[in-house]
Amino acid sequence: AKPSLSPTLLLNYLWAAVFPLAATLVVLPFHPGIDLSHVAPLYVLAVVLTGVRSGRGPAVASAVFGSLLYAHVYVPPHFSLAISEPRYLLT
Repeated sequence: AKPSLSPTLLLNYLWAAVFPLAATLVVLPFHPGIDLSHVAPLYVLAVVLTGVRSGRGPAVASAVFGSLLYAHVYVPPHFSLAISEPRYLLT
C-alpha cells in the first residue's frame, strides 16, 4: 500500500518549522547583546514542544531546521551557513 500524506501529517511538519522560527523571532531583537549559550535552550524547547505535540518525525525535522536556523542567524559570520570558528562546528 502506498503511504499517503494526510493533512494532519503535513500540519505536524508545519509545526516542526513554526516552533524554531518562533524561537528565532523572539530572540532576534536581543541578538547583538545575547550570549549564544542563552539562545540554544530555546531551540531545544522548540524540539521538545514539537515532539510532544507532533511526534518523533516532526521533532527530528524541527531539530534539523532549528540547528540550521541557529547557525544561520546566531553563529558568526551572521546570516550565513559558513562557520568561521571551529568551536561552533558542533553547536
